[in-house]
Amino acid sequence: MANVIHFYISFIYTLLCVSAGYIAYSSFGISNLISFIAASNFLGICLLIHYSVTNNTKKRNAYMNDNRNFKTHEKTIFENHHVSEIKHAIKEDNVEMFTQPFYKIPQRLLAGYEAYARLKLADGTTIMPEEFLGIAERDNLIELVDIHMLFRILKLIKIARSREFDITFFCNISHTTMEDEGFFQNIYDFATNHPDLTKNLVLELEYEKMKLWEHHVCDHIERLAWLGIGFSVDNVTDLNLKFSSLEKCNVRWAKINTVTFEENLDNGNALQDFKKEAKKNNINIIITKIETENQLLDALDYNFEFGQGNFFSSPMKRDL
Repeated sequence: MANVIHFYISFIYTLLCVSAGYIAYSSFGISNLISFIAASNFLGICLLIHYSVTNNTKKRNAYMNDNRNFKTHEKTIFENHHVSEIKHAIKEDNVEMFTQPFYKIPQRLLAGYEAYARLKLADGTTIMPEEFLGIAERDNLIELVDIHMLFRILKLIKIARSREFDITFFCNISHTTMEDEGFFQNIYDFATNHPDLTKNLVLELEYEKMKLWEHHVCDHIERLAWLGIGFSVDNVTDLNLKFSSLEKCNVRWAKINTVTFEENLDNGNALQDFKKEAKKNNINIIITKIETENQLLDALDYNFEFGQGNFFSSPMKRDL
């Protein structure tokens, strides 16, 4: 349609030029006719340039839109393929376990290990929790990951105990899994039949999700705590932690990362009160994600006793 309009504009322009040229020659002579032709040619060239630029711009925009649509389509195909691979890997139990130690500082005495899940895809690629946990929760597969990690950790505890190595292992459990009655009953039965293993097991929960739990979930925690299973809360970002309610659920550990810690360095009284209240309720504070010596020194300045992060040791794969 645009090409037809441009054709008619050019045709009308040509007729006008011929008519005006005839009038100029009849009325003013040859010299004025030459001037008119030069001006007309210049105007014509401008119109041609405008048409060419307009046409090329439209072609370029069309190409870019097509290319953008293709890339969006390609990305969707990739994401769908990636999601399919993740779901397949979880169902096939291709969950790998990594552990990272945490230490009593400043002596740097080993205090325990935290276990992390990694997922191995069919092509051998290993992906991090942030890449697959959301998909696992959305597709009701997160419990498979949690159960796999839990029984791997229990196996580690059994090996450690057989070697008279008394050490604590932290296992991350999602809020979705903790709310599941079937999971609770399975872990309750196991803990009842293996009391020798439960005292070295700590289930780590996300603090913000824990605050939203219904009463029956808190009841689950209390019953497991009665059997000797410990609990830890992770990702604490608020120094006004309700330590008394955590202590009732046998929460013995709370983790605050260096970002939150450093944000409160100018508020020394709040940090001291936080530490004092934790000690009052028999809860140990672990400063996590310590990456530099300065971060370690900041933790020591406030007499925090436990630290974790790549400054001490990176997570290492555990083959069982």
